[in-house]
Amino acid sequence: MRQKGSPKFGGRKTGALNKTTVSLRSKVQLLIDDQWETIESDLKMLEPKERLSFLERLLKYVIPAPIPEPEEEKKDSKSKFQTIVDDANKKFEEARRNMQYSSFNDEEKDTSKE
Repeated sequence: MRQKGSPKFGGRKTGALNKTTVSLRSKVQLLIDDQWETIESDLKMLEPKERLSFLERLLKYVIPAPIPEPEEEKKDSKSKFQTIVDDANKKFEEARRNMQYSSFNDEEKDTSKE
């Protein structure tokens, strides 16, 4: 067993494809290429609804599905935005109160001078 922190030897390199998967994919590709005309004619014989269903199932192998955001990240980003808005509202209210208070004090000083 290798010691912790020592370099790793052997095994597949990062990004290397599995040999079985590569072989299987190439065989499936050859099969589809050889039978393409038959596949097309069979597809044309299907009812429109069945044809669309078949094509829809094929699309997931061509177009990658979107990766949904984890719920926690959505909540965090929402709460961060809400925190910013709440902080801005608090500062605005505080500034407004200070302005009202200072104008009230100014009026009080003016009336006390008279």
